[in-house]
Amino acid sequence: MIADGLSNAVISERLFITQKTVETHIGSIPSKPGASNRTEAVRTASELGLVAGERLRVSAESRDWFETDYPKWLAADDPPIAPQGRSTEHASFIIEAIETGRTYRGHFNTRNGGTITNLAEDAIVEVPGYVDGLGVHIPRVGDLPLACAATCTASMDVQRMATRAALDGDLTLLKQAMLHDPLIGAVCNPEEVWRMTDEMLVAQAEWLPQYANEIDGAKRRLAEFGPRDGSDGAGAARIPTRSIEEIRASGEQVQGTPLRG
Repeated sequence: MIADGLSNAVISERLFITQKTVETHIGSIPSKPGASNRTEAVRTASELGLVAGERLRVSAESRDWFETDYPKWLAADDPPIAPQGRSTEHASFIIEAIETGRTYRGHFNTRNGGTITNLAEDAIVEVPGYVDGLGVHIPRVGDLPLACAATCTASMDVQRMATRAALDGDLTLLKQAMLHDPLIGAVCNPEEVWRMTDEMLVAQAEWLPQYANEIDGAKRRLAEFGPRDGSDGAGAARIPTRSIEEIRASGEQVQGTPLRG
């Protein structure tokens, strides 16, 4: 929503939370390395593929970078290590805080364990915390707004179903997990979800031995469906992938590394 240029007041209205809550969350942006304000946060989120529709593009561009520029990066001389070139990854800041006692505040992925009181105990959550000479400290957050908690709970339930389906080779549960995913449900009807799941099973059969008994059935159903009507396979939210030359000309970095000429 920040990327769309919406004001705090509009964001609060759309999410059904108070404007003060929006301001609190946006105010935490400077605590994340590499983002000192909302403009930088939007740019960083776009580069990392966190803005809607960007994930596929960023993944494809990162793959192309790895194939073409990573070998050059390995062959080149090691860059000098200096304070001004410090990485923005959490690790170095955490180590510094533990070793020196200088407090570092950030956001950490951790087992919930009651930190967010209206989410499951075993959920993995990202929450604010701080590190000092005594270690990592995660304060109690309390309840999320009901709408936010409902969204998180739906995603966690999808993950539980998908995990169980993968462990048991349960095709029905796998399709139900796909159906309940809010992003898939937003663009696919149930028949399309069943078909997409069959297509993915067939395409990845080599790496899914637990579904070996389901592959022939999936192939038979796909043959009965026939070609998809009006689908070009591009996806609903695909943003064109740039070539290595276009990325290099833009001056952007891929995976935090500038492209070499």
